[in-house]
Amino acid sequence: MKKIILCSLVAASLLFAQGEKPAELTQADISSQNQISDASMVNVEPKSVQDSIDDFANDMGIDWGVTDEKQRTFYYGTADIPFSQNDSDFAKAAEIGYNKAMISLQGNFIRDAFGKHAGETISSYEKDDSTNKMEFEELPKGGTMKQIFDKVTQLAGAKLDNELKKLGVEVEGLTEERKKTLYAEKFTQDIMQKAFGSMSGLVPVQTYIAKASAGDGYEIGVVAVMSKKTRDIARDMRLKRPSLITGKGKKITEFLPKDKEGFLQEYGLRLVYDETGAPVLLSYGRWGISLEDTKGRFANRKMQIAENTALNKADQAIQEFMNVNLSFSDSVKTGEILEETITQKTNLTEGGEQVTSQAIANIIDQVSQKIRATTRGDIRGTRTIRRWNLVDENGIPHVGVVRAYSYASYKNTTDMISNNNDNGSASQIRTETQPGNTIERKSRIVNTIDDF
Repeated sequence: MKKIILCSLVAASLLFAQGEKPAELTQADISSQNQISDASMVNVEPKSVQDSIDDFANDMGIDWGVTDEKQRTFYYGTADIPFSQNDSDFAKAAEIGYNKAMISLQGNFIRDAFGKHAGETISSYEKDDSTNKMEFEELPKGGTMKQIFDKVTQLAGAKLDNELKKLGVEVEGLTEERKKTLYAEKFTQDIMQKAFGSMSGLVPVQTYIAKASAGDGYEIGVVAVMSKKTRDIARDMRLKRPSLITGKGKKITEFLPKDKEGFLQEYGLRLVYDETGAPVLLSYGRWGISLEDTKGRFANRKMQIAENTALNKADQAIQEFMNVNLSFSDSVKTGEILEETITQKTNLTEGGEQVTSQAIANIIDQVSQKIRATTRGDIRGTRTIRRWNLVDENGIPHVGVVRAYSYASYKNTTDMISNNNDNGSASQIRTETQPGNTIERKSRIVNTIDDF
């Protein structure tokens, strides 16, 4: 069974710090950054997700959630993919798993940065060691009408029991139970954590998918980094202003996989430098379709709908890099309940009493967590540079869209709109549906920065 490990980029140490002067980045820095951002890089030997995450920390010499000397802070998140690689929904489940891992990672950040804590611990006990602890007090007789009603009820129940016995049905008759607590001890601890805040400049570093240690499902893990440099770039992009980085990068198309199979490894966001040295966001949106949807007269339309879903997911990742608002709540209740009781069972039809005792020991383990991430922004300057679809080695169809954002693209679109407004005419953009290879050729043309 094939295991997949997906790799992307290490970006934080090579970005720029916003300030009065441009960040001092050497050409070696730019080249190194772009090299490790190459999506066609060779994978290492597959292993479990947690092992891969631990190896990353050891190789980088980092502690999770601790800011290092380069002002970088690393986080990681994991999630289950409860589908086997042969399930027709595996492509969708893997993309959902990636987003679950990302919001888990964001939740860890928002809790550490803005978390508020509240807790309460209660210990109590009650004990009845009286001389008459095994006796029950007589029930009050009540008024005349209540006694008559009780007698009628008992008579009706007795007659019903007799008739059922004639039919061979065993019945116990009317019974009454009373419970008495002799000893009760309760220990509870309630813990609540809440956090509200925003984050920007979070860059995925590596993404891993591997077979789960138990069952037929898979696991996915994401490692990401955030620093002052990445936050400055995110702020520049959010404010629609150029960055001050200089250096020589390479064409965006050179970061993309060399063949379709390489796209199966790519999830989420990349931060790279183009040939002008300017930062560019690459976002890999993913989705899937069922095998049945690849056939029939509506197959092409269903493929387009899946591509549109992938496009929206790619844009969401770009907007979350620029700015995302987060709320986090996590409540945990744990404890122990110890109880000793006696129960008196009285047969109201035939008479007689039976007293039984019971000892109970229960553990309380209740958890509730909710993380909410919201973002909004202007997508002007975002371009589709590649569309792809592929059936993997297990016969599962995958659909993807690669979107890119850069200030140059934003400025080009803004200038185009401004020129059109000056001329008093609106631009007419014609979109045609073409076979897969044709669309990819068009995407490569859009991907060239000089065209904007």
